[in-house]
Amino acid sequence: MNGVHLMIPHKLPGMKPGTGFKPNPLVFLLFCLVAFTTGFFAGCAHASTESDLQGLPSLNEGSSGPSAKLKGSILVAYETKKGSTREVAEAIASEIRSCGWDATAMDIKGSPSPEEYDHVILGGPVYMGKIKEVRAYVQRHEEELKERLAGAFAVGMSFAVAEEEQQASGRKALDDAIAPMKATHLGYFAGRIDPAKLSLIEKGMIKMVKSPVGDFRDWDAIKAWAREVITDLKR
Repeated sequence: MNGVHLMIPHKLPGMKPGTGFKPNPLVFLLFCLVAFTTGFFAGCAHASTESDLQGLPSLNEGSSGPSAKLKGSILVAYETKKGSTREVAEAIASEIRSCGWDATAMDIKGSPSPEEYDHVILGGPVYMGKIKEVRAYVQRHEEELKERLAGAFAVGMSFAVAEEEQQASGRKALDDAIAPMKATHLGYFAGRIDPAKLSLIEKGMIKMVKSPVGDFRDWDAIKAWAREVITDLKR
């Protein structure tokens, strides 16, 4: 009975000394009932354990390990002056990875090759009305970027103010940097100015143009833009 053996003692309760096997019928019946009940519940416990184990998922079920298929690879190539744009690019790459893509943020100075990726996003800071290094990168890799450019973004204090003229200047800087190509998704993000990282000349320029000082980056908007870019990409 499910591995439970009924053990009959040599001397049962109710057996009188010096007599044969003549147990008290009532006591013997009670003893058998207890033994049967114990075996029954032991069997139920065994069956329940097997059922529970069968219901548990396999250790490999639902695994999302290294073998999990990614949707594609994306290069977020950026230019940076004081590190602010680098942090924006890394936030974009991180958001893209959270959506199931392989994304890498790399400084343009390291000359990352667009050919090694399915798609490319370019970004840089607006400095003196230009995004120079992005422009040079596009000129070097124009052919490879034609079919890969998924988006481009600019970071600058011109997007931290309400003046349309300054914002238009920042947008033009990005258009010029990626010309002659066009990107479906263009991002314009307010940047950060840390006085501790500025030279005396740069501090003078900041005062002259009356630029706001501080960190104006909107991380929620940056992540939302990253999701918009990959929404249009095919697997």
